[in-house]
Amino acid sequence: MVQSKMKKPAKTKTIIDDEIPLRGVLKCHCGNPLSGASSRGKSGKYFYYYKCRHSKHNNISAIKAHNQFLELVN
Repeated sequence: MVQSKMKKPAKTKTIIDDEIPLRGVLKCHCGNPLSGASSRGKSGKYFYYYKCRHSKHNNISAIKAHNQFLELVN
């Protein structure tokens, strides 16, 4: 009983989301790769962002980043 209370909970698996495919490819100004994150708005709709792991660094809208990427490719 005591062991079951002391045992750490199993980590949940990270779900790879198709909404943020450039995660790990884009870089912050500090040189670290940007990770992906989602945020739910008041309407319940999810918005996706590329974020730096350091606080107060880049937080870029995924839609904006994808549009800029497509402009560069064209």
